[in-house]
Amino acid sequence: MRLPAIVVVAFCVTLVFGMTACQRAEEKVAEEVAEKAMEDATGSDVELDENKVTITGEDGESVEISGSEAELAEGFPSDVPVYEDGTIESSGKIAAGGVENYTVSVVTNDSVNDVFEWYKSEFDDKGWNMTSEFSAGTSEGDSAMLSFEKSGRIATLAISQEPGGETMIACTVASE
Repeated sequence: MRLPAIVVVAFCVTLVFGMTACQRAEEKVAEEVAEKAMEDATGSDVELDENKVTITGEDGESVEISGSEAELAEGFPSDVPVYEDGTIESSGKIAAGGVENYTVSVVTNDSVNDVFEWYKSEFDDKGWNMTSEFSAGTSEGDSAMLSFEKSGRIATLAISQEPGGETMIACTVASE
């Protein structure tokens, strides 16, 4: 006896959705186990949600840590330049007590000096005041640091040449 095509298709659709639901259920169980372990370790309420962790203490104060690869963290300040000839490796946000701090890591094939000069110009164009600069070259590669200040915020950049020749850029934006 041959089953009608509609029954076979309906069975396959049900099977696919059932498997997807099981996978989601397994992910949810793993998430709940991780939350419970962190709650036991910290004594705080922990909530995991995709790329975000929220930890709430007994006093109601909470810390939110979020981030992802290949895109800027939600709310990343628009007046903070991100190297345009690079690839975002990671970005994150830490929010606590109404204060939000951000990070972004970028990799490029451009030289440390080119990146250093680009950031000096871009931060200046966006109204930031440079508070310090440092650059050095060694037999192991070049490195540089920059700090800027604007409207109660500090932006700090570390730029270094990696052993493979790529240049890594780490930028942190924090409230004073």
